[in-house]
Amino acid sequence: MTHATRLRTLASTDENAVPDPTPSHIPRASCGRSGSRELRAAAAALCTLALTTCDGEAPEAPRLNVLFVVLDTLRADRLETYGAPRATAPGLDHLAGRSVVFENAQSAAPLTVASLLTMVTGLYPAVHQVQGEPVPGRMSENVRTLTEILRERGYATAAFTEGGYAKGDFGLDQGFEVYPRWPGDAESNISNLHFPSRIGENLDRTLAWLRTPREQPFFLFFHTYEIHRPYWTLAEHVRTFRPGFDEVADHARVARAIEFWNTYRTTSAEDALALLLHLFQCPLTGLPQLEDPDGYAAAARALKLAPEDAVHNEALLELVRDLYDASIHYADAQLARLWKTLAETGHAEDTLIVVLSDHGEGLGEHGELEHSNKLFEEALRVPLLIHVPGQEFAPKRVPDLVQTVDLAPTVLELLGIRDRAAVFQGRSLVPLLRGAPSAARPSFSHARRTGPDQNPQFSVRQGRWRLIQEPAIHQRWLYDLEADPDESIDIAAKLPDVTRDLEALLTQQAARDERLRTLISTSPTLLDLDDETRREISGLGY
Repeated sequence: MTHATRLRTLASTDENAVPDPTPSHIPRASCGRSGSRELRAAAAALCTLALTTCDGEAPEAPRLNVLFVVLDTLRADRLETYGAPRATAPGLDHLAGRSVVFENAQSAAPLTVASLLTMVTGLYPAVHQVQGEPVPGRMSENVRTLTEILRERGYATAAFTEGGYAKGDFGLDQGFEVYPRWPGDAESNISNLHFPSRIGENLDRTLAWLRTPREQPFFLFFHTYEIHRPYWTLAEHVRTFRPGFDEVADHARVARAIEFWNTYRTTSAEDALALLLHLFQCPLTGLPQLEDPDGYAAAARALKLAPEDAVHNEALLELVRDLYDASIHYADAQLARLWKTLAETGHAEDTLIVVLSDHGEGLGEHGELEHSNKLFEEALRVPLLIHVPGQEFAPKRVPDLVQTVDLAPTVLELLGIRDRAAVFQGRSLVPLLRGAPSAARPSFSHARRTGPDQNPQFSVRQGRWRLIQEPAIHQRWLYDLEADPDESIDIAAKLPDVTRDLEALLTQQAARDERLRTLISTSPTLLDLDDETRREISGLGY
């Protein structure tokens, strides 16, 4: 729901009434599986009974547990670990001191559903094909996920997300034994964004599962929208960064502004700014009904204080950044419960922890408050911390360019698991974890949300360069991140050779994506590749 829409809801009685864009033919998380999937489960069970893996490996020692913590919409540069001037997340900073910190991790997409599926498939969105909104569709079961591989190896698997575009309906549930629905999922894909505290209840059920005794190792996937807009968090956390914050007084101020408008059908710049700021800091409840909302919108627009003016208003941007940092601070405080429970259950020393985000947030940069189709650093650079218990992987900082598409092969190598049926476009980061040099390689990102004013965009980042393409309008932009870290100066015309080389990389990658997509989608449900197909995939560089 846009802020303009929320403003209009002051004239109605149900501000959160949003139609469900999910068609009934999309399977729910509780639906049964196909016969082929049942055969796969039976084969996995036989492998477990034989105490060997299906690809002929010898019986293995007990493996590490795996914990993914995905903090939706968290920009890397808002953490002190990544150079932020504020201590927004002391708990995560402490974990970073005991982990390998990847300084330049790039997301595959600035959209939740596409990015989450890339994490667990090791495939770009153009290949797994769940890319846009409002109805992304369901990923083909021909795609083999990290979760399925671990479950077949005897792992207990559970995902606790806060619904929306992180619910299982789009394919993220493949391989998870436990994937409860979040309250509000039946209404729409955005209903859960309006919960006053999303992370608290989600942690409650996550910790209950974690405390349940079990013999087998586990893969636990935890996701929270707490940092995602709307940035409604506890006032005590807001005051950490905005000492004069007083929501009660601001609420009363806005009520007076609305009453003045209702009486005189005019507003001042001060009143209009108060209402604009209030749209971002708390729910619009307990206020007088705004009469003639269209007239008010026109009056606010004349003052350049309408919702669409927010991204250009410095007072508003300062508030949004403070609220965003406060949301990080609150989420970090809540996560202390997770770290404590890991220790209490004896899993602090046998759990591989991966902390990351699906994408970042605009916060006013490049004319974007939130995130959509823009492929700049604030949307694509995400935190990535990998903590491996034991002494083998010493804490370090890795400056190399890496990608979220690398996670699945990295986890499998850390666990010593080889899976012949898996196909990944990412590469294992274990050599970098060991401190070994790695050949530089490009990073690709896709933005496939489409709307009246949005076209698909494609980005390649290589070294100091980022090229963004928008094929629908035959446009491309080149940025030098060393000389221009804000990505504000397009130099494509000045450096045609660099532009041409990067365009060639995008063209080559598109062809590889298409070929791999064809190979997977035309294979049986059980993706069992013959030698000829495997050689072909190897020829594509995977």
